[in-house]
Amino acid sequence: SDSEILFSFAVGTELILQLERLCRRNALESLKGIGKGVKLFLNTSAKAIEDPELRDDGFVRRVREKGLDSKDIVLEITEKLAVADFEMFKELVAYLKHKGFSIAIDDMGAGYSSLQTVAELRPDYLKYDMNLVRDIDKHLIKRDLLETLVPFAKRIEAVLIAEGIETKEEFETLKSLGIELGQGYYVARPGLAFPSVERKV
Repeated sequence: SDSEILFSFAVGTELILQLERLCRRNALESLKGIGKGVKLFLNTSAKAIEDPELRDDGFVRRVREKGLDSKDIVLEITEKLAVADFEMFKELVAYLKHKGFSIAIDDMGAGYSSLQTVAELRPDYLKYDMNLVRDIDKHLIKRDLLETLVPFAKRIEAVLIAEGIETKEEFETLKSLGIELGQGYYVARPGLAFPSVERKV
């Protein structure tokens, strides 16, 4: 897609911080309101966590200007990019959690992180990769993989979110495995204000 090309170019030219800062600002500007108990998930690369705006309270101020609280925002960190300095990255994630933001690890199962590194980050949400959800009702190995992750998520007190649910059969299988939240065309089509929608499975 055009957005993937743009982000790939930004990473290659070290413009990723500026691009993601612009995306965060646009997400807040386009927000038409958020219901009580609803959280806004913002896609964030591991690199963008280093953005000084997230550390100097600039983003917190923008969130408050929109009548929101940092506890309403989930920074959804993609797992597809390797982290060069994990200790620094872990400290930055801990700082953002201290500021009230929740943390989600996106693409769980399709990226670089081991279960140990995910456990050290203590995310609030684990988003299970759509490629592992696809046809999960037909593939025993895919079901087995998810079954091993469910107790791990409970142990670190993270909520599992299944991505890319497209059929009733996938939905029912995920529900039987104890998955509480999911997103995908079967659950809801993407909206303009809320590009990713999580619903009870």
